[in-house]
This record gives sequence, C-alpha cells and structure tokens, in this order.
Amino acid sequence: MDTPVSKQLNIVIPAYRWHSQHFLMALEGITEENATKRVEGRTNHIIWMAGNFVNMRYELGSGVGLKERDPHDDLFHEAKALDESFKYPSLDEVKENFHKISP
Repeated sequence: MDTPVSKQLNIVIPAYRWHSQHFLMALEGITEENATKRVEGRTNHIIWMAGNFVNMRYELGSGVGLKERDPHDDLFHEAKALDESFKYPSLDEVKENFHKISP
C-alpha cells in the first residue's frame, strides 16, 4: 500500500513502520539469559515486554480482519501479569512471531 485511501493513514503507516524498526533495534544484542532477568525481582522481564508487544500486533491484525492468532496468547492476552511459574517463549520465538504478524 503505497498510496493510503485515508489521509489518517499518512500518519498511521509511518508510525507502524517506525515502531517495527525500533522494536527490532531494541532487542538487538540482548541474550536469552538477560531477556529473562527482572530488575530487583519487581519488573517484567524483556521476554514478557516483547511478547506483550507482539501480542498487541496480533490484536491489531484481528481488528482489521486477520485470522492469525498469537501462539502465546495465553501468556500475554490483555497484558496478563507476568507469572514466573509459566514457561515463556524464547526471544527468538518472540521475534519469529513478530515477523509473522508484522509485514
């Protein structure tokens, strides 16, 4: 889509592309070990933050009629709280899912 039908998309499309690029740049160089660390045991770890971002992309896709579902929806749907007893996907899995839903 090079020519948006709506003038509002002139803002939305560049913002979407910017978020996509910065999401990947933010994860660059982060190891799996560091991706599961929580600051002072109180913050969400990077896997949860990235997984939640990807889950929101799937929700956005659903809102425009896509049928794809986040394979980790049970972990992230509606910003479900981090639970350290759950097995979260690897950072590579989260990135794979991001690429599947983000053109």
